[in-house]
Amino acid sequence: MLYGMTTMNYQAVKNTFESEVAEEFLEWFGEYMPCDANELEEDDLNEEFINEKYNTLVEQECDCQVFTNNNLTIYLEMEKMVCKEWEDQMGEPYTERGLVKIVGLWKYYVASNYISENYQDLKDHYDNSSEEQD
Repeated sequence: MLYGMTTMNYQAVKNTFESEVAEEFLEWFGEYMPCDANELEEDDLNEEFINEKYNTLVEQECDCQVFTNNNLTIYLEMEKMVCKEWEDQMGEPYTERGLVKIVGLWKYYVASNYISENYQDLKDHYDNSSEEQD
Protein backbone atom coordinates (compact mmCIF):
# COMPACT_ATOMS: atom_id res chain seq x y z
CA MET A 1 0.00 0.00 0.00
CA LEU A 2 1.64 3.21 -1.20
CA TYR A 3 -0.84 5.78 0.05
CA GLY A 4 1.61 7.57 2.33
CA MET A 5 4.04 8.58 -0.42
CA THR A 6 4.30 12.33 -0.86
CA THR A 7 4.47 12.27 -4.67
CA MET A 8 1.22 10.39 -5.22
CA ASN A 9 -1.43 12.00 -7.35
CA TYR A 10 -5.07 11.11 -7.91
CA GLN A 11 -4.36 8.64 -10.73
CA ALA A 12 -1.70 6.87 -8.67
CA VAL A 13 -4.10 6.52 -5.73
CA LYS A 14 -6.79 5.18 -8.08
CA ASN A 15 -4.42 2.71 -9.77
CA THR A 16 -3.13 1.42 -6.43
CA PHE A 17 -6.67 1.03 -5.12
CA GLU A 18 -7.83 -0.79 -8.26
CA SER A 19 -4.92 -3.24 -7.88
CA GLU A 20 -6.02 -3.92 -4.32
CA VAL A 21 -9.62 -4.40 -5.48
CA ALA A 22 -8.45 -6.95 -8.06
CA GLU A 23 -6.49 -8.88 -5.42
CA GLU A 24 -9.40 -8.82 -2.97
CA PHE A 25 -11.86 -9.89 -5.67
CA LEU A 26 -9.70 -12.85 -6.72
CA GLU A 27 -9.34 -13.95 -3.10
CA TRP A 28 -13.06 -13.48 -2.44
CA PHE A 29 -14.01 -15.20 -5.71
CA GLY A 30 -11.84 -18.18 -4.79
CA GLU A 31 -13.64 -18.57 -1.48
CA TYR A 32 -17.07 -17.98 -2.99
CA MET A 33 -16.68 -19.90 -6.25
CA PRO A 34 -17.01 -23.51 -5.11
CA CYS A 35 -20.45 -23.10 -3.59
CA ASP A 36 -22.48 -20.24 -5.06
CA ALA A 37 -20.77 -18.44 -7.94
CA ASN A 38 -22.05 -20.76 -10.66
CA GLU A 39 -25.64 -20.07 -9.62
CA LEU A 40 -25.34 -16.26 -9.81
CA GLU A 41 -25.26 -13.96 -12.81
CA GLU A 42 -22.18 -11.78 -13.27
CA ASP A 43 -23.99 -8.61 -12.13
CA ASP A 44 -25.30 -10.33 -9.00
CA LEU A 45 -21.87 -11.70 -8.16
CA ASN A 46 -20.27 -8.28 -8.65
CA GLU A 47 -22.91 -6.63 -6.47
CA GLU A 48 -22.42 -9.26 -3.77
CA PHE A 49 -18.67 -8.58 -3.67
CA ILE A 50 -19.02 -4.78 -3.75
CA ASN A 51 -21.65 -4.74 -1.01
CA GLU A 52 -19.68 -7.11 1.20
CA LYS A 53 -16.35 -5.33 0.82
CA TYR A 54 -17.17 -1.66 0.23
CA ASN A 55 -20.80 -0.79 0.94
CA THR A 56 -20.46 -1.25 4.68
CA LEU A 57 -16.94 0.13 4.94
CA VAL A 58 -16.71 2.98 7.44
CA GLU A 59 -13.24 4.34 7.95
CA GLN A 60 -11.79 6.74 10.45
CA GLU A 61 -10.89 10.23 9.28
CA CYS A 62 -7.19 9.60 9.93
CA ASP A 63 -7.30 6.53 7.63
CA CYS A 64 -8.92 8.64 4.93
CA GLN A 65 -6.24 11.31 5.34
CA VAL A 66 -3.55 8.68 4.83
CA PHE A 67 -5.47 7.26 1.84
CA THR A 68 -5.59 10.69 0.16
CA ASN A 69 -2.07 11.50 1.33
CA ASN A 70 -3.69 14.44 3.13
CA ASN A 71 -3.72 16.04 -0.32
CA LEU A 72 -6.56 18.46 -1.06
CA THR A 73 -6.17 18.02 -4.81
CA ILE A 74 -6.69 14.26 -4.52
CA TYR A 75 -9.71 14.80 -2.26
CA LEU A 76 -11.24 17.30 -4.71
CA GLU A 77 -10.80 14.85 -7.61
CA MET A 78 -12.50 12.17 -5.54
CA GLU A 79 -15.32 14.56 -4.65
CA LYS A 80 -15.79 15.49 -8.32
CA MET A 81 -15.99 11.81 -9.33
CA VAL A 82 -18.42 10.98 -6.50
CA CYS A 83 -20.71 13.89 -7.38
CA LYS A 84 -20.77 12.89 -11.06
CA GLU A 85 -21.41 9.19 -10.36
CA TRP A 86 -24.14 10.00 -7.85
CA GLU A 87 -25.91 12.37 -10.22
CA ASP A 88 -25.61 9.89 -13.11
CA GLN A 89 -27.07 7.05 -11.01
CA MET A 90 -29.55 8.90 -8.80
CA GLY A 91 -30.56 11.77 -11.06
CA GLU A 92 -30.00 14.36 -8.37
CA PRO A 93 -26.98 16.27 -7.05
CA TYR A 94 -24.88 14.75 -4.29
CA THR A 95 -24.94 17.20 -1.40
CA GLU A 96 -23.01 15.37 1.31
CA ARG A 97 -19.47 16.43 2.04
CA GLY A 98 -16.69 15.38 4.34
CA LEU A 99 -13.55 13.33 3.95
CA VAL A 100 -14.94 10.07 5.33
CA LYS A 101 -18.14 10.19 3.25
CA ILE A 102 -16.36 11.13 0.02
CA VAL A 103 -13.56 8.57 0.39
CA GLY A 104 -16.01 5.79 1.34
CA LEU A 105 -18.33 6.47 -1.58
CA TRP A 106 -15.38 6.95 -3.94
CA LYS A 107 -14.03 3.51 -2.97
CA TYR A 108 -17.46 1.99 -3.55
CA TYR A 109 -17.82 3.57 -7.01
CA VAL A 110 -14.26 2.87 -8.14
CA ALA A 111 -14.44 -0.75 -6.98
CA SER A 112 -17.84 -1.24 -8.60
CA ASN A 113 -16.73 0.27 -11.90
CA TYR A 114 -13.45 -1.64 -11.88
CA ILE A 115 -15.09 -5.01 -11.25
CA SER A 116 -17.79 -4.35 -13.86
CA GLU A 117 -15.21 -3.37 -16.49
CA ASN A 118 -12.74 -6.16 -15.69
CA TYR A 119 -14.90 -9.05 -14.51
CA GLN A 120 -14.12 -11.41 -17.36
CA ASP A 121 -10.38 -10.77 -17.19
CA LEU A 122 -10.39 -11.33 -13.43
CA LYS A 123 -12.43 -14.52 -13.81
CA ASP A 124 -10.09 -15.78 -16.54
CA HIS A 125 -7.10 -15.00 -14.30
CA TYR A 126 -8.73 -16.95 -11.47
CA ASP A 127 -9.55 -19.88 -13.77
CA ASN A 128 -5.98 -19.99 -15.16
CA SER A 129 -4.38 -19.81 -11.71
CA SER A 130 -6.72 -22.55 -10.45
CA GLU A 131 -5.75 -24.83 -13.37
CA GLU A 132 -2.05 -24.27 -12.67
CA GLN A 133 -2.54 -25.36 -9.06
CA ASP A 134 -4.30 -28.58 -10.07
